[in-house]
Amino acid sequence: MFRNRADQYHFLYSPASQKLLRDPYEKRHGLKFLFSHAELRGLQMGMNFDDKPTVTSIDELAGTKNRVTGTQLGRIAMKALNLNPVPVAWEETLDGLKQGLIDGAETWASAVAYANMAPVVSQSVHLNFFCGTEATSMNASVFDGLEGYLQDAVMESSYWAQTHVQAANEVALINTVGQSDPQLPNTIFAQNNVRNAFLSDAEIRKAEEMCSPEFQPALWEEWRERLNGWSGGHDTYQEIYDEVRTIDRNTLPENVEPRRWWKG
Repeated sequence: MFRNRADQYHFLYSPASQKLLRDPYEKRHGLKFLFSHAELRGLQMGMNFDDKPTVTSIDELAGTKNRVTGTQLGRIAMKALNLNPVPVAWEETLDGLKQGLIDGAETWASAVAYANMAPVVSQSVHLNFFCGTEATSMNASVFDGLEGYLQDAVMESSYWAQTHVQAANEVALINTVGQSDPQLPNTIFAQNNVRNAFLSDAEIRKAEEMCSPEFQPALWEEWRERLNGWSGGHDTYQEIYDEVRTIDRNTLPENVEPRRWWKG
């Protein structure tokens, strides 16, 4: 769905996010979605991959055993990619990676840094196959109970928080985490000998053809119908897919134009 982080930020700023994400989220969960950081999940390989060449192909990961979060959608994708998703509690993931009980864990690069996983991660494989986002929301009924000028202040503050997160996380990925090639010295990845494995466009395309709704629609029929119902009949996947492709695929995340999404 999302080609890169720029697509994610573009969608978060887009008025289309109101009908496709924010309104259904509020209706179903009672939460008003305010702002979020944006990264895409990959596989963080443990000590089993420390002495192996840097991963260049999805085929090199076939048959590995990888920790998955509670996401049902992630499990569908991982099964299609032959990544053997195994539910492991977060607090047990570090030991699992260190001892080789699991080969890897699906999460995003900065999560490795903030959770102190870097000492037990040998390769960060940037598969970019679904969202890793740290969203901030508030109780919708509390928001609705605010006077109009306070509601305006919350939304305006959310907009400026979104712009700050957009810029700050992009800088932190390079200067703090170490997600770059070449890698900067003294970053968390460099200090812990975590290698970045940036897959080629051809390999990312191969992974898409193995697991995405565009190429494997049968895997996703039940969930697409469910999500479309939540959004009031919109084709949620296709409309988000189309919206994020209204910007050039080479747009840098820090160059995505901020917009006040609730103003249309």
